[in-house]
Amino acid sequence: MKFAAALTTLLTAATSLAAPSSTTDLSKREITSLQSHSEGLTIHERAHLATLESRAAPTLNTSRSYLLHTSLKPHQPKKSRFNDLYLYSYHTGAGLGDAVLTPNSTVASKGFLNGTNITSPTGKKFYNQEFDLGGDFPWALVPAPYTIEYTAWQPVRINAGQGVVDEYSGFFINGTGLQWSTAPESEASRNLFGGWIVCEWWHPDIGTTAGPAPQLFFRWNYASTIKLPSSCADVNLVPEYI
Repeated sequence: MKFAAALTTLLTAATSLAAPSSTTDLSKREITSLQSHSEGLTIHERAHLATLESRAAPTLNTSRSYLLHTSLKPHQPKKSRFNDLYLYSYHTGAGLGDAVLTPNSTVASKGFLNGTNITSPTGKKFYNQEFDLGGDFPWALVPAPYTIEYTAWQPVRINAGQGVVDEYSGFFINGTGLQWSTAPESEASRNLFGGWIVCEWWHPDIGTTAGPAPQLFFRWNYASTIKLPSSCADVNLVPEYI
């Protein structure tokens, strides 16, 4: 009951922190809220709290920082507006954000690959794609593969914390930019990632006043040949090192 009460208090506090200016240290506040109610918890409840703390722990930036921006893939006439857009997190809730883009580089989220990795059977290493939003804890790029079943593409989030391996890992950078694998611990043939796409969607762009912010999605590889509507484009996500 005490742990349930602590969780209720946490959710109440998190709901009150809805302003975008509160998102950068939100995960720290969430953990502090639970810690303040930890007296009298059982061993199992304390173990669960420790897990939450570890998921929100600061992560050492072991790579050079960069801004991710789009590079329009060829053979897409009349879609130049989707080229050279910068990725940032649009606040949607307590510790949650959508991955959206803007031509204004000053609001872009500073990214890096952290030291957490998975090694595939062939020796290839995969990492977490994280962001420094100015607080004490990292935020991570989180493809959301099963948000809506039986669709050709799915949304991408930027959420607080470094998460668990099967949710957050699988990223690497090659000659065309940031890549992701749905199965980093398996053979490459099991990877269902089919590339990044950008669509004009429902959030306003905080970087400009020109209209809605393009939002990041990923394709399933078995749907990579489906023709996109005029409001979407296939892109690469290219690091611009800073």
